[in-house]
Amino acid sequence: MNDDSTAKPPSIDPVDRVFGTIRLIMTGFSVLFVFVVGALAFVGWKTVSDVGRITKQTVEIEVSKLVTDSETNPVKEGLLTFVDELKELREEIETLKGGVAEAKSDLGIIQEGETDPVGDFLRLRSSMEKAKDLQSPEIRKQAEAVFVRLIDAHKRETEDWNSDDRYERHFVTADVLFDAAGTASEFDMNRLASALATGAFSLHDTQEHKARMIRGKVRSGEMSHDDGMAEVMELLASTEELHYVHLLLSEAFNVAFIGGRLKDFVNSLEKLSKRFGERTPSYVWMVKAKATLVIGLDVMEPFGALETGLEKLSRESPRALWFADAVNTATETIDDLLLHPTSRREARALNTTYSDLLRFDVRSLGSIDSPDESVLSSIEIFVPPPPTEDPNSIDLGTEVTVVSSGWRWFILTETEGGKRVITATSHDSGLDPMIAVRDDQGDLVDFDDDGGLGFNARLEIVTEAGSRYFIGVGPARGVSVEGTVVLVEGISPG
Repeated sequence: MNDDSTAKPPSIDPVDRVFGTIRLIMTGFSVLFVFVVGALAFVGWKTVSDVGRITKQTVEIEVSKLVTDSETNPVKEGLLTFVDELKELREEIETLKGGVAEAKSDLGIIQEGETDPVGDFLRLRSSMEKAKDLQSPEIRKQAEAVFVRLIDAHKRETEDWNSDDRYERHFVTADVLFDAAGTASEFDMNRLASALATGAFSLHDTQEHKARMIRGKVRSGEMSHDDGMAEVMELLASTEELHYVHLLLSEAFNVAFIGGRLKDFVNSLEKLSKRFGERTPSYVWMVKAKATLVIGLDVMEPFGALETGLEKLSRESPRALWFADAVNTATETIDDLLLHPTSRREARALNTTYSDLLRFDVRSLGSIDSPDESVLSSIEIFVPPPPTEDPNSIDLGTEVTVVSSGWRWFILTETEGGKRVITATSHDSGLDPMIAVRDDQGDLVDFDDDGGLGFNARLEIVTEAGSRYFIGVGPARGVSVEGTVVLVEGISPG
């Protein structure tokens, strides 16, 4: 072997060369594929982004047009109106929720389990009308349970509300307790009647409530006959509240009858009629005739009072609160006189003369839409004349609050005239406001008592353009309606 010989490179297998070429081609394709996919992804993202941006800009432009174009775009006005209505509806719903919650809270005060004592009393009265015998054990048991629940509910209600220092409002009202006391007396449940009447007087210290309380105490033995009669005579001597005089006189008659003092009662009626003169209601004469007949000294003696009372009743308004009791008392007294041979002819004569009046369906009494002067005349005894100087004015739709006792007058000046509704609303259950309207000459146009909710008043009249009207608000009972809100509103035609 020679030293100058050179080494030869190793030979490459043809198969390896082919595989290498293939690997190189595949790598190139892979790089190209990745590049193409990346490019496509970028283009797609860019496209989506541009579409989103363009869509957003388009929406913003359209919304801006909708919001700014208030005069020419009715859609916006409709949307804004709809939004306002939704807000009002939400406020009303919240108010209703609050009212429901308060009602549930208040109702819980007077309820015992699922018992409604006022509803139970009304159902008792319905049962009494259907019952043939009020002395049956079943109905007496029902009545006693109802009276006890009313008394307990009244006590619980008063204690709870006094402790909470809440405004005076009662579900078991003075009138409910007053009526229940009279019903208890029909069952001769005298102690319960006394407790119910005392509850009524504690809520509303009127003379008729006090008289029924005295009657209950006398019948239950809690008060002597002499003491009861003395208090009743004092009430009769001091009464100025003719509006509910029939209730006072009815209780006074019962107290006098129990104590055997009907002569004293008749004497007090004579003094009362002299004091009031022509203002004396017909019921005074009717109850005088009844008392005179019960005394029984002379069966003909009641006719003088009866004739005076019937003549007076024929001129009174059916709206007078004593009207129904006066008709019933006169009818009962004449029926009793028909049983006596001596008085039968005169009793028949009265029946003939006043047949329409004595057969008047007192259950049909309601409001009188267009009272004439004869109907209005009897109410004049309650309504004072308007003031000699012009009082404060009252405008349509503006509330005015009575800030003092007695009657208060306001002037309503009409420029257009039309239907008007006048309300006198008190949140004090012890007040009983009454409305009267006089024209510019002082003549009584119309009046209302208790035409609203509870003891509140509501009256509708039609006024003439260019006229003035005196709007009077005063107490049907008591001496004050202080705090009563007076409102005159127009009624749209149709």
